[in-house]
Amino acid sequence: MNHSNDTGIARSNEWVHDQSGPNKPLAASRRSGISEMLTAKEVGMVLHVSVKTLYAYVQRGLIPYVRIQSNVRFRREEILNWIEQQSYRPRQHEK
Repeated sequence: MNHSNDTGIARSNEWVHDQSGPNKPLAASRRSGISEMLTAKEVGMVLHVSVKTLYAYVQRGLIPYVRIQSNVRFRREEILNWIEQQSYRPRQHEK
């Protein structure tokens, strides 16, 4: 069963939609406890922002990331959680 959200990234199955190529299995990384790492280009495509804008978010501390020497990567689950935290949901008006 595919439980995709509006970001185009599958949350609850073993496949992630990668717009730059075919779907990739995640079962091995889940078994080992390692979360999938995304590049700035991949996250930018999900958020519909440029890589330059994404790196500005990193510099300002606005988005969770991992630095591996000079490389910046993003944990898929952290990005999904961050998107949820950024979501605005209007309150229901009581009658």
